[in-house]
Amino acid sequence: MNSGLFAFLLVCLSLFGLNVRAQMSSCLSSANYTISTDSAIFGCAGYGNSVNVVWNLNASDSRILTFNTFNTELNYDKVTLTQGTVVRGPFSGISNPGSFQFLPGLIVVQFISDASNVDPGFTIQMMPLPETTILRSAQPLTIQPKQDGGFVYFALVGEASGSNFFVDTVIHAYEGLQPPSMFISVNRFPTLEEYDYTNATVPYDDGYQAFFEISSPQDGTWFVGLFLYGTSTDIDILAQWTYGLPFLVSGQKVTNSTSQPSPMLYQVLVPSGLTQMVWQISRQLPGGYPIAYVSQGGVPTPQQYGWVMDTSQQSYIKLVIPNPNPYNNPSSNPGNYLIAIYDKTSIPAMDKTIKTESFEPLTSGFILECDYNF
Repeated sequence: MNSGLFAFLLVCLSLFGLNVRAQMSSCLSSANYTISTDSAIFGCAGYGNSVNVVWNLNASDSRILTFNTFNTELNYDKVTLTQGTVVRGPFSGISNPGSFQFLPGLIVVQFISDASNVDPGFTIQMMPLPETTILRSAQPLTIQPKQDGGFVYFALVGEASGSNFFVDTVIHAYEGLQPPSMFISVNRFPTLEEYDYTNATVPYDDGYQAFFEISSPQDGTWFVGLFLYGTSTDIDILAQWTYGLPFLVSGQKVTNSTSQPSPMLYQVLVPSGLTQMVWQISRQLPGGYPIAYVSQGGVPTPQQYGWVMDTSQQSYIKLVIPNPNPYNNPSSNPGNYLIAIYDKTSIPAMDKTIKTESFEPLTSGFILECDYNF
């Protein structure tokens, strides 16, 4: 983007009342930036070799990030967008990645270049999106719409090759020109004109009900939009994401001695009343150093996890989790504990920094067992 066009864009945005902060960087050396404004334009106006540049975006509301320009060395100079366990990218080359929508919370944008060759760089524009209520899988919620008519948005993050996704809504005390409608999209807000799925509502008590279910849903953020052609006093909503992962039961032992996609993922459905959960892992032929991350309610990664078992420090690790009540984590998928097993050699840094490369196949052998006691 040339300087004249960049200045013109800032003027246009300001005319619409948006507080836009420009934070373009030369990216000649590694750096770490924080952006806390609602709107911003940032990126690398050119860049150097062997740089690692990070932008931490503190989003109080939903945001959309759009690549205005994009030109980096293909396969070597990469941009990654991360929020929690949701990763977009890495992107490289001259094909513009387009736009991505994110929920409220920390969004991390990272650019890493290799030791040779550089290209013009990239610019990203961040803008606010409509107010969105975040859903927790299997946890019912009731809200009071803040406006008469129009869209009321909800969102749930689905991950780890889900086997099923459903959402059930009841719109109470509804008065409108016609029945409300449900629209659903993945990784973007649905509108009346653009959406991935839709479903009609049916009369229910003093309002309307809508239900949607899909098998083998794609990973990503599922946005649910209820369009009201009138008013409602309350909306009840329940959404659930079912993980499509192998289950482990107490006392079951898993042995791996072949090359597998990394990470290998398992889940344990925890009953109520447990006094402790015990994980054990040991190195096994054909060698290597398996490293296991455990979390409750979400898929663990090297960047986000609850517990870790690293066999590069010792060959056998025992992890005891006391009182693993299935509901002691309000932001979780109730009852689910998940474990992700990586090959230590495929993880360049174990300090929770963002990883931009794809993980190599898991060649480390291991023996894994999970037990729980009442």
